[in-house]
Amino acid sequence: MPIESHISQRLLTDSSTNATHWRHRDFDAQYQQAQSTKDPRARAAVYERMQRRLHAEGGFLVWGFADWIVGTARKVAGVRSGAPANTLDWARFDKVWLR
Repeated sequence: MPIESHISQRLLTDSSTNATHWRHRDFDAQYQQAQSTKDPRARAAVYERMQRRLHAEGGFLVWGFADWIVGTARKVAGVRSGAPANTLDWARFDKVWLR
């Protein structure tokens, strides 16, 4: 998911899927600044500052990002195959367990 979509859907004060309840008006303002910045390098710098703050203060525990799961260890159970990448049913690590 592009960073713009991730932030707008999950991290703005009024985001409908703000699961961590991250609500900071100054962060919302930074997002608006990034969205209105034409220069790609300057825009990337704003997103970098936002991500560093999220890393330091935010509520997400992110193991990493991948295009799709290509395999699991035999000790891992419950991984559903066939879910399209970046859908709500994809990479549901809350529904897997170690045997």
